[in-house]
Amino acid sequence: MRYGTLAFDIDGVLIDTRPSYRRIVREVSGARDEDVPWFKKNGGFNDDWEMARALTVWLAAGRPPLMDVHGWKDVVALAPEHDPGDLTDRCDARYRELWRDEKPLVDSGLLHLLSSEFDLVAVTGRRQWAFERAQELLDFRFARFTTADLVRKPDPEALLRLLNPASPFCLLFGDTRDDHLLARQTRLYTRVPIYYLHVDEGQSPQNVLEILHREPEAAEEHARSYSDPR
Repeated sequence: MRYGTLAFDIDGVLIDTRPSYRRIVREVSGARDEDVPWFKKNGGFNDDWEMARALTVWLAAGRPPLMDVHGWKDVVALAPEHDPGDLTDRCDARYRELWRDEKPLVDSGLLHLLSSEFDLVAVTGRRQWAFERAQELLDFRFARFTTADLVRKPDPEALLRLLNPASPFCLLFGDTRDDHLLARQTRLYTRVPIYYLHVDEGQSPQNVLEILHREPEAAEEHARSYSDPR
C-alpha cells in the first residue's frame, strides 16, 4: 500500500550544497553569504548559475534597490553594462571539481525504507548530470523525477507530471520561494491534496521523515500539521 507521495527538492533539502553551489556562486560573483538568501527567498533564482550572473551585476552596480525583481533578467536589466554573460560553462566546470564535497542531509537507509511505503519523487532545479551526482551521493535512485532540463520550477507541470492521480496526498519538501510557489500553483490543477514543508538552511527533514516512517497511516495528518497553509 502506498500511503502518499513525498516530493523532494534536492539542494538544501536532501543535500547540503553550501560546499559546492554556494561556494561557486560566491567565487564567481564576489557575493557574501548574506547576499544570497534574499535572492533565494524572492523567487525566480532557482538556477544558481543564473543567480551568480544576477549577483555579479547587482554588486558591480553598487547593490541598487531590488524592486519588482522576479528573476535574473530583471536584475541584469538594471545595469546591463555589468552583465558577464552566461556563466554556465564556467560554473559547471567548477562544480565538477566540488560536487564530492556535498553532504547528504538524510540517511540513505531511511529513503529506501520510505520508498516501500510512499511514492518518492524528486523535483529539482539541477540539470540531469548534476542530479545523477546527487543520487550517487544519496545512494538512492528516484523512479520518477523532474530536472531543469525537463521543466523548470515553479511551473506546476514540474510536479504534476510526477503525481499519481490516485495518491492520497503529496508533501513537498523545499527550501526556496520557487518551491513554495510550485506547491501553491500545483494545487490549482489536481485533486491530490498538496502540502508544503519548508526546510531552513542547514537543517534536515530527517526527523520528519522518521515520524512518517513510524506512523505511515497518520502521514497525511502529519503532513497537514507541518504544512505552510498559504
